[in-house]
Amino acid sequence: MLVKAGYLHLSRQHAEDCHGYSHRIAEVRIREKRYAVRAGELSAILRGYGTARIEHLGQRWVGHLGGEAGSAYSSQSGRGVIIELDSGERYALPAGGIRAVLTGSASYAQISEIASAPPAGWVHSGVQTELPA
Repeated sequence: MLVKAGYLHLSRQHAEDCHGYSHRIAEVRIREKRYAVRAGELSAILRGYGTARIEHLGQRWVGHLGGEAGSAYSSQSGRGVIIELDSGERYALPAGGIRAVLTGSASYAQISEIASAPPAGWVHSGVQTELPA
């Protein structure tokens, strides 16, 4: 089941990396935390190439990319993008929504949390699931 967790929007300002280079970014807001993904890497995912870095977004005088916080990649069907944070949380975005944000026809795309599977051995309604061998 998917639960709304935040949104993605194209930032008006560029953000600088640790080397001082400026990048066009899409800001990712998940549960009141700010992350950034470089717009070029995000569009490459939509074309089917590799993964993108999710980075912490700090605010000095300009946006500042403050280290990797996770990764993003295309879903198996190609109709969505999955965000995996280093904390183990997973989120999904529709590919059509991201395209609309990158082209400017939409202001934001909704991010949904992917519910994790219960751990092995979890008891629900008095029935224990099988433990792995």
